[in-house]
Amino acid sequence: MEEFWKTLHILAAAAWFGGGVFMNALMGRLLAKDQLDTVAGVSANTSFISRFFDISAITTLVAGVALVISVDAWEFSDPFVSIGFAGVIITLGLGHGAITPTSRKLTAALEAGNTDEAQALGQRMGMLSSIDMLVLLLVIIAMVVKPFA
Repeated sequence: MEEFWKTLHILAAAAWFGGGVFMNALMGRLLAKDQLDTVAGVSANTSFISRFFDISAITTLVAGVALVISVDAWEFSDPFVSIGFAGVIITLGLGHGAITPTSRKLTAALEAGNTDEAQALGQRMGMLSSIDMLVLLLVIIAMVVKPFA
């Protein structure tokens, strides 16, 4: 079972991180090229995008918990496990508390034709998403390196 949980954990984390990197790159490019109609289309799909990240995050978490349970050498008190839990909490908090609401405001600003506000919100969303990706990157590094072990 260890191989199953490890594979699921890695695939879910890859989808989570890769999806975030892709969304950052796509939205950054669209905003830089002033393709606000396409930005509006992407932002209008906030619920779907949020579900994708939630499913990836929860699958990563569940598989990680299953791994700790199934591998005798790892404990929930291990620092890399704590870092993983903190990362999930931080990124889900950022996603639901800041990124998703900002995306909804961005959609509303675009629908209202307020391009200046849309640009500002797009930049804010990019900053928040970059912080989110940095947190995930640090968690991935902690999972691989297992510091303080």
